[in-house]
Amino acid sequence: MNESTGCSRLYYVIFSRSRCTRWYMRWLDRYFRHITLLRRSDDGDYWIYIGTNGGNVWVDTFPYCPIRDVFPDDVIMEYRSVIHPKPTMRIWHLNCVEFVKSVIGVKNVLTITPLQLYKYIQKHGVNYKGE
Repeated sequence: MNESTGCSRLYYVIFSRSRCTRWYMRWLDRYFRHITLLRRSDDGDYWIYIGTNGGNVWVDTFPYCPIRDVFPDDVIMEYRSVIHPKPTMRIWHLNCVEFVKSVIGVKNVLTITPLQLYKYIQKHGVNYKGE
């Protein structure tokens, strides 16, 4: 990795509803309650599915197919990450928003909910048009 420019990778940010019934869910928009990441493998043969749940990070893979076949009802946005060697400061615990921000390189500490991250990506990224 070039120390001055960092590295870049294309991710699909998946915003979804959540069946979770934690107390704080009542303050989150019903369409933006959880976030996961998807990216194509370097050879393009499969998807790499990355997320967190309750502070645990998980990674899964599955064969390449159109994204809408797997996530038909979710909001999907494209975001090209730019990761620089300087670490990101976090002031919140490792929830799905903080995890996704750290992977894609968003350093805005005031983005704390899935809807706020959606609006940030809408402003700074490219909306996914379908495949």
